Amino acid sequence: MIKSRYELAVTRYLAAKSGIYDDGERSAMLYLAREYFQSEDVHKFVDKIDRELNARPKVEIRNKKTDNDAPVFIAASPKMKKIVELAENVAQSDLNILLTGPTGAGKDQLAKYIHYCSGRKGEFVTVNSAAIPDSMVESELFGYRKGAFTGADSNRMGLMLRSSGGTLYLNEIADATPECQAKLLEVIETKSVRPLGGDDRINVDLRIIAATNHDL
Repeated sequence: MIKSRYELAVTRYLAAKSGIYDDGERSAMLYLAREYFQSEDVHKFVDKIDRELNARPKVEIRNKKTDNDAPVFIAASPKMKKIVELAENVAQSDLNILLTGPTGAGKDQLAKYIHYCSGRKGEFVTVNSAAIPDSMVESELFGYRKGAFTGADSNRMGLMLRSSGGTLYLNEIADATPECQAKLLEVIETKSVRPLGGDDRINVDLRIIAATNHDL
């Protein structure tokens, strides 16, 4: 397992150096690789990555003093400070994120903080994954067109389109039904949705953050 983690970290480092990723994803991969190398005292790679990261502009976060809705973290623990620093770095990419931890650990707040640090202009939309029944998965996530079914008297924008340009936060993802998970996978792979009753797929630009208190 140590060997596989080492190879994954090296791969992230080399991918970041390849020049084919944007600045956000590049920084995220460097930082994630650094976490492993530092934990295993692989100083050669830690020094290389530090030089790469120091050559990058520092993370710029919107002015908290003028943003009353900005989430705030006050941390004294070195481990918690590292989590906040990791969140700030990964936020600059478009990578989807999974947060794990026990109930009350602060996953909701951390998800909001990542969205805030990302600079994405769209909404932060929260979804309780366990609360969507199979019969309503498509209408809730993708929306529908007028006349798509009995009672559809007008168009409705689904949660995916509502969060386009922003962040879709899927809370309690482990409790989502298999039907819901399959529909989510389709969106992640195609980055598009088709509202019920619609003929065409619509592209969506969203970052997905999922959270669970279960061991997946």
